[in-house]
Amino acid sequence: MSKGMSGKQLAEIFRQAADAHQHQRHAEAQAGYRRILRVVPAHFDVLHLLGQSLIEAGQPHDAIEWLRKAVAANPDSTDACFDLGLAQRKAGQSDQAVQSFRRVLELQPDYLKAHLSLAELKFPGERYTTLLRQLHQWLKPANYVEIGVETGQSMALAEPGTRCVGIDPEPRIQTALPPRCEIFAQTSDTFFAEQKLHELLDRQPVAFAFIDGMHVFEAALRDFINIEACADPHTVVAIHDCIPLDGVTSARERTTNFWSGDVWKLILCLKKYRPGLEIINVATKPTGLGLITGLERGNRRLLDCYAQILEEFIPLGYDDIAEREAECLNIVANESAAVKAWLQDRRCSSLSVATS
Repeated sequence: MSKGMSGKQLAEIFRQAADAHQHQRHAEAQAGYRRILRVVPAHFDVLHLLGQSLIEAGQPHDAIEWLRKAVAANPDSTDACFDLGLAQRKAGQSDQAVQSFRRVLELQPDYLKAHLSLAELKFPGERYTTLLRQLHQWLKPANYVEIGVETGQSMALAEPGTRCVGIDPEPRIQTALPPRCEIFAQTSDTFFAEQKLHELLDRQPVAFAFIDGMHVFEAALRDFINIEACADPHTVVAIHDCIPLDGVTSARERTTNFWSGDVWKLILCLKKYRPGLEIINVATKPTGLGLITGLERGNRRLLDCYAQILEEFIPLGYDDIAEREAECLNIVANESAAVKAWLQDRRCSSLSVATS
């Protein structure tokens, strides 16, 4: 072995460095990895582990050097490429990080951590659930309708005094729900065909609704139509997944674990067919939250044009709007003060927005 070191000696140095790494003695681990690299400069595993240790030790700029070498030694390693992107993101090199994460997805399209990291970069700030909680606090709605309850995470954000109606064909409630909450284990289409939402809400208009059901455009469109039939101009409707992360994850067909579907087309549809609506699309993690008010009970334009709308919007793909995404989708920054001011200007909800 060159430089006076045997294979057995290198193996022992690696064992000791790996043990130090496992127990977070990063300086010791890094010294051992560097000793090996002086003998075997292109050792992929050691280059990768040294980069990981530097990230964990809070030294992302130093990690980038070694992870670049690791990727050069093994260009098809998704893990090394991901860690390079992670180091670049932590070092503030956002554009380079996006390139690294995109490379990961070229190699492995369903690499979940790469999708989540891209969402972190595209959508800075809090998750959509934080904004939902704030909306409940600001609006203090008399009632709340949620389509797509699933585990109950978002339903649980409602205020204790709010009358809540949840709709989900297979609810799997895993959290305590507000006391005035009723869950209907039905698809939303079946619910609106069989139930009288107006009566469930004590003949009051819907004050606040959240649509997070099936992740396809036409289902979200039908849910909006059915909510509007029980709404008034002060109603606020929030719609999840209205800003695509990329073309693959925002397509109609699900091919990846991270998937938002083509719900985003609803914003385009409403802007064209219902120009009187007030619409903003807040850039919350992981795929945006659309907010709509100014609804008009009795307006039949969406119903009357339903077949035409599907023919027009279903064929669209993200590439059709990618270069003008912010303009096409009415995207605004994830800044709670600005969102609250937008609501106050429109006196949203059956109650005016709380001033506190």
